Amino acid sequence: MVTKQGPSLVGVFGRRAGTGSKFTYTKALGDSGLTWDAATLERFLTNPSTAVPGTTMPIPVPKTQDRLDLVAYLKTLNAPAL
Repeated sequence: MVTKQGPSLVGVFGRRAGTGSKFTYTKALGDSGLTWDAATLERFLTNPSTAVPGTTMPIPVPKTQDRLDLVAYLKTLNAPAL
């Protein structure tokens, strides 16, 4: 796994926000109580700093169809079974 600008998004669906290996998340994201699902990701991607004040996610995804496409793609990224 290569981590550069952010955490791996493999297996993000169903994962608690601010958790995952090999990445240091903001306290705000870890304390948010969010679990990533389609609705939560849609809200977060619309305006990250409103959804989770104190997050360092700098870029919203303003176009609805782009967000829907991104969420649909993220849903396909499943972690391999151990």
